[in-house]
Amino acid sequence: MGASRLVGRDAEMAVLDKALADAAEHGGALLVTGAAGIGKTSLLDAVTTDARNRGYKVLAVTGLESEADLPYAGLHQLLQPVVPSAGALPGPQKNALLTALGMRAGAPPEVFLVGLATLSLLDEVANERPLVVVADDFQWLDRATSSVLSFVARRLESTHILLVIGLRETSQTALRSPQLPEIYVEPLSDTASADLLVSVAPDLDIQTRRLILDEALGNPLALLELPRALRLQGTDGREGALRSIPLTDRLERTFSAQAGQLPRLTQAALLLIALDKDPTVGEVLGATSKQTRSALDQAATAGQRRSAHLAFADVIADPDRRAWHRAKAVLGEDEGAAADLEITAARAQDRGAPATALGALELAASLTPHGSDRARRLLAAAELAFQLGDPPAVGRLLDSAASLELSPHDVARMTWLREIFHDGAPGDPNAIARLVGVAREAAAGGDRNLSLNLLQGAALRCWWADPGAAAKNLVIDAVEQIAGDVLDPRALEILALAAPVDAAARIATRVREAAQVDDPDPSRTQVLAFAAYAAGDRAESIELMDRAAPILRAQGRLGLLAQLLAVRAWAGINPGQLRDAIHSMEEANRLAIETRQPIWTAISKMGRAVLSGLQGEELTAEQLIAEATEPVASLGLSIV
Repeated sequence: MGASRLVGRDAEMAVLDKALADAAEHGGALLVTGAAGIGKTSLLDAVTTDARNRGYKVLAVTGLESEADLPYAGLHQLLQPVVPSAGALPGPQKNALLTALGMRAGAPPEVFLVGLATLSLLDEVANERPLVVVADDFQWLDRATSSVLSFVARRLESTHILLVIGLRETSQTALRSPQLPEIYVEPLSDTASADLLVSVAPDLDIQTRRLILDEALGNPLALLELPRALRLQGTDGREGALRSIPLTDRLERTFSAQAGQLPRLTQAALLLIALDKDPTVGEVLGATSKQTRSALDQAATAGQRRSAHLAFADVIADPDRRAWHRAKAVLGEDEGAAADLEITAARAQDRGAPATALGALELAASLTPHGSDRARRLLAAAELAFQLGDPPAVGRLLDSAASLELSPHDVARMTWLREIFHDGAPGDPNAIARLVGVAREAAAGGDRNLSLNLLQGAALRCWWADPGAAAKNLVIDAVEQIAGDVLDPRALEILALAAPVDAAARIATRVREAAQVDDPDPSRTQVLAFAAYAAGDRAESIELMDRAAPILRAQGRLGLLAQLLAVRAWAGINPGQLRDAIHSMEEANRLAIETRQPIWTAISKMGRAVLSGLQGEELTAEQLIAEATEPVASLGLSIV
């Protein structure tokens, strides 16, 4: 549909036309938001047609609720036409992308690396001619795909790619930000509504036309479908036929009425498709059938949905899809179904789909009859939610687990999760003492790994704000007893953070010894680097961070990279490496914001303020200082 055929949408199309024209010079992203049926898809169809008329390349994906649990299903649909071009990507990016798409076996890819590979692939495609990427019904895309597209949306300025996203207004997404332009699609005006209704139903009498206009309230989908509903239901359009139900139910009734004209076997097949859609079916059935399937899904009774899920569970060979369908057919609690979902979650993590794993664990927890097992699954889900940067989910899951009977190990794990969730924010010495006590209990129970994680949280509190000598000594004594003389990077970091002056020389020597060990894990190298930095050994810390940074970047470990770049920039200020420090600090700030790490955001902004001051930009420095200190002022951070 061309722009000229969209009644009452001149303003929206003007914005989209300008974005299309700008794509020849620079890339960008646009959100098209609004209520269900308001015309978002029509606008996206129009921009797709206009883009092709300009000679642009177009890639498109449409989210469906039935695919929301299938990791990277949307990305597979979007990139399928250009996957052959992935051969030109750097090795790590190519491997990550093909693994995510299920086309290659390998180590589980990080979402950040899949996003980087997707951006590189799209940029390669756009080298020949501008590229328009259209993502409709974004709210129904699987979370892995939506994370990748969110990543891409923030990095298009230097490309020739325009990303246009259709999103329902009630959907919550990290995409929404002041930096991303948004077109909010309003209801049609009275005049435009009347024009549209006349164009689709010119023979309506005046009374029926007025009734439909009053009921549609400017919703284009209602204006298009309600006249058809009148004909399908054999009603004359009198007031009582339409006013007994709200608008959204009327639209569902419209599509259900259309489906009601189909044979029963076809209706059953459409319901099955709505609950478990094959990616190729939508291309065959088209948009209207998609709406009909959606209406059937919404209108189906609980018994009908359960029967459909049971039918799938009986015949599907794939264990993960079978586990999902079996779980959705459960009435009440079922440990067997919950255990299968827990295995599905583990496989999703191995595939690099933590969002899918989170959904599986949450559903598994809801089906779990025993409190201890439910708590364990809730805590595992909370850890995944933290990795995904979803604070509301972390808090909700931890609160749910806290209401259950927890084992001592689960209590310790919850303490650690609450600590990392709050970014290691400082508190009174009693809070540090509690962390140390739980760490000792974990060590006594044989979980040295959890014990050191807890002590890291306590040590960070000592680093961010001085809690006094007694609290620091508690941390130091505990780590020396638990870790002994082993050159564990975490133990060295804990000592360095808790006693940066008293233990500086000893820590620096041990860090250099530990650095001689060839460790493939860049996160351990980063921990060593932070220990060296806290102990005052800037040269060793810079060398270690420069060793870890490219590996973290290649693996897409975004949260750790934000922290490392911030510390690397601070370490570079003293030697006068301002150019490198500025670059690192700017990237650290952006990544810290994206990964929702408020203290690291403040640290990087304060670093940018120092660098601005050194360059004589006093006003910029003052503004950055205010931005850095205001959000964390109540925490009393001595480091800021």
